[in-house]
Amino acid sequence: MESTPKNHNKYGYKPDLAVRITRVVSNAIISLFGLNSNNRLSVELQQQLNPTITIPIPENKQLIFTTGHGRLLWRANTLFTEEEMIIDWFNSFEKKDIFYDIGANVGIYSSYVGKLKECKVYSFEPEINNIQTMYSNFYQNKLLDNCIVVPLAADNETKLKPFHIREFTKGGALNSIGRESFYESQIGNPFVSQTFCMKTDDIIDLYKLPIPTKVKVDVDSNELKVIEGMIHTLNHIKELYIELDKSIDEHKSVFKILEENGFIVKKEEKVNLKHTSTISNFLFENNKGIS
Repeated sequence: MESTPKNHNKYGYKPDLAVRITRVVSNAIISLFGLNSNNRLSVELQQQLNPTITIPIPENKQLIFTTGHGRLLWRANTLFTEEEMIIDWFNSFEKKDIFYDIGANVGIYSSYVGKLKECKVYSFEPEINNIQTMYSNFYQNKLLDNCIVVPLAADNETKLKPFHIREFTKGGALNSIGRESFYESQIGNPFVSQTFCMKTDDIIDLYKLPIPTKVKVDVDSNELKVIEGMIHTLNHIKELYIELDKSIDEHKSVFKILEENGFIVKKEEKVNLKHTSTISNFLFENNKGIS
């Protein structure tokens, strides 16, 4: 594995004092009422709980997102603020576009595009907890017809590979296919699971999927593998949004491949991280014309 710059290490969320106190109180209530046991109160409470949040979006529409975990609540609340450039990009879509969301996590962005633009969305995500939550989000927003879950890892090979997962949780990220993540996490109980990987070119060919016009790639340092696995598809893509780290050689290779295939940088937005200034989101435009 390529060495990682030291200032990229130790990603993760650190709860503040208020959150830590809330967790202590919550654990005390759980212990007092035996809520982690199989008593009737515990079973009924868990069966009835279904916390959600409603987020207004343009055109007087709204999205309902499953929460029940701090990370899921954060993802919903930061829909418009985490990556402002991507929202502007989504707003430029047309109904006839075909959107591939590669590294869809729990489908926050997929839901936005599916609800607002009503175009066909294919949401690629291999992590089982994220897939379940994504299905819940699509179901609650009545998007199952035009938002399709692709429960596979987009890769540069079509084969079974080890999936390095940071922790068994909801809405998790910093997972990695075929190797440990570049980015060391300060939390979690990492483990490895086998998962099905496929080239995007092979997925399109095998399942007869429509060719994408718009593609988003955010796979936590595995971007080169994704791009290598869609070489035959690149010429058909109008725009590609991707997170890249200019200090990593693999990501320099991504720039090279995209440039060789006629893509130019249309926009760049720095990722707001205290420990590094080398990561940006890039919007590439196909300058050769669509084949």
